[in-house]
Amino acid sequence: MMLPVTLIYRCEIAFARKNWGLLSQHLDQLRKTNLTTDQQMGLDFYESQLALAQGNQDAFWMHALQCLPYFEALQHPARLEQLYETLAVVSEDSRRYKESSAYYRKLVYLLRKK
Repeated sequence: MMLPVTLIYRCEIAFARKNWGLLSQHLDQLRKTNLTTDQQMGLDFYESQLALAQGNQDAFWMHALQCLPYFEALQHPARLEQLYETLAVVSEDSRRYKESSAYYRKLVYLLRKK
């Protein structure tokens, strides 16, 4: 029962340090455990960021869009800030300027609320 919680904390530390190899190892372990919805959304968040760091935009989009509605419903500022920023940048790089603009607007609104 404590294993998923511990692994989520380890993922957060590896993510904060941008230690992608360690994050990948923790995610492999996390995928093998029974997860709550909150933990599954955390897994999707970390999967999205790892995919982005590895240059895998398709996996990034899949995982980011999977967890985005959950974090929006919770109004989780730290996760939303990271997701909106990365979604905006990847959209812009893909020349999807309307999407990029929408994510930047959401990011600005979020930052103004702080």
